[in-house]
Amino acid sequence: MSTDLSLCATNYNSHPITAKSVASIVDLTSDLDREVVVVDNFSGDGSFEILETLSLDCPLRVIRRQSSRGEGRQIAFENSRGRYIVTFDLDTVYNEHWGRLVHWAVATRINFGLSCVYSQVYPRELLTKVGGWRGFQYWEDVDLWIRLAGLGAYRTYPLVCGENFKRVPGRGSLERVLRLYAKCRDKVAIADWIPLSLYIRGYCAIPWGLGRMHQIAVFLPAFISGKMKRKRLCGPSYDTSLVRTSSINVDIGLVPSSRLMDTNSLYNSAEGCRLALERGDLGFLPGAYD
Repeated sequence: MSTDLSLCATNYNSHPITAKSVASIVDLTSDLDREVVVVDNFSGDGSFEILETLSLDCPLRVIRRQSSRGEGRQIAFENSRGRYIVTFDLDTVYNEHWGRLVHWAVATRINFGLSCVYSQVYPRELLTKVGGWRGFQYWEDVDLWIRLAGLGAYRTYPLVCGENFKRVPGRGSLERVLRLYAKCRDKVAIADWIPLSLYIRGYCAIPWGLGRMHQIAVFLPAFISGKMKRKRLCGPSYDTSLVRTSSINVDIGLVPSSRLMDTNSLYNSAEGCRLALERGDLGFLPGAYD
């Protein structure tokens, strides 16, 4: 039996925000027929146990599976029943604007994918049509958006849906290296507008030392892997320019336009990255500031 709404997330070491995040999305949708599906990637900080305890008192199902974020989102989707899929992050506490967004999407029966800041809404049949999420640890949502945009079925509304509490990336040196590698690989696979020459100039601009050597040593094999991944997953119709244009922006009027996030970024073009580099801004490098 289907429901109106499936609230889907992945989890990896989201403590101490876990319970507050779940409480916020459950409270804000209490009048809707909904379920919550979370895929936990073998968290070791107690957040999995917190989710299991919460599932005793609210419509929450927890699935434990080793997976990338893209794979985890897909597993959650495949185990959901909602006509609309709403993704949320367990390191974010959601606000009433998010609640209004979800109610609006269900009431208007949107027929396109809509991304906001920290949350997205998708009609189920649309996700099925494009094949859902794929095996990306990073940029997994962008990969989906590109394929939706290829069907003319993607819009963005930069509503800030909550307060995000970022955590330290990785609990040990090996995990941090693996995360940096995945960041580099997945960005190279998708962000085809950034040439290798700009990456090289960017890494050379990092002050000389162990940090610079570490970044370069991780990036070079990740670059090769990323190019191979793109060739394997992204065909000739995979057009990243479709999500780098203002034509996908909408304003549905839930808050004054002045309260929407400015999502314009220099990093969305090769020329923008070049200009950023000239002024010493290395933000286009994956993990440059981690």
